[in-house]
Amino acid sequence: MTEAASKLGRLLENRITTRFAVNEGTVEIVEEVTLCQAYGDCCFGIDHFIRYGTKQVHVQEKWESHSPKLRDIRHFIVASNALAAKLPHLDPPLRIYLSRRPIVAPESLFALQASGSETLSNYTDIEIATEELYNRVCRHFGIVPLPLTPELIERLKKATEEYEAETRTVTNHRLQPQITVALNSFAETIAPRLLGQLYGPQIAADIIDHIQSLCSQAALASLLAFFKARRATATEYDIWIMVLETLRPIQVLMEQVNAETGRRIYSRQNIGPPAIVPTAREQEVERARLYNRNRRRAIITVIKTDD
Repeated sequence: MTEAASKLGRLLENRITTRFAVNEGTVEIVEEVTLCQAYGDCCFGIDHFIRYGTKQVHVQEKWESHSPKLRDIRHFIVASNALAAKLPHLDPPLRIYLSRRPIVAPESLFALQASGSETLSNYTDIEIATEELYNRVCRHFGIVPLPLTPELIERLKKATEEYEAETRTVTNHRLQPQITVALNSFAETIAPRLLGQLYGPQIAADIIDHIQSLCSQAALASLLAFFKARRATATEYDIWIMVLETLRPIQVLMEQVNAETGRRIYSRQNIGPPAIVPTAREQEVERARLYNRNRRRAIITVIKTDD
């Protein structure tokens, strides 16, 4: 994904979230980062979760210059199935794959059809794509589409201005090449090593691709959410600490770029919360807690097996 495409993709996500804000109080809409923090990294690939009553919609949006890849489509379907399994009290989800380009590959069309997913594709304008998605979801929920309020129109205008400012200044700051090198190093060298410790030698290619995509978008919030969800053992906790130690300096540089330019080139949503590294004493206490908890679980498992 090119830098321009990733920025347009974020603008589309903002448009969709803001469009549904007109139904605030009745329709719930949750973006990927928040969704993963609530339900775990199995939800990566669902850009928006939308709920009304017991009805739910899972959406993935691709605003790229080429047709969606089969790998991305399968990833979305797997993530949607995993989330649906965690929400048995809700109706089966309506899956919508929104794509800037038409989906023409037979295997991609078959995967979407077999999973019961719907497609919205072949757009030249973000506004049109957003409105079509909004109307389609409203039809599924059985509610009347509402017009945008003046306040929301102003919010959309501001988001567009911020996007244009990002586009104009993205290569003008002296620290940006340094940040790019650091992110590339994490994506190409550090992340595969940490993922290898989490998943063993056989790491799914889509997981590595996902990490590299997040780095190319400077979406450190999603990176933190991904690794934060995997810290249930002492070993996984050590990996989490290494992630914090690696990403914190990059976040500091990104905030410095924002401060020196006076423009939010790197949005807070993409930078994420401060990657504060616990003190040595706090780390020691947490490791002991995780060790004892997993030891108790192992003992209980042995007792149950003996029975």
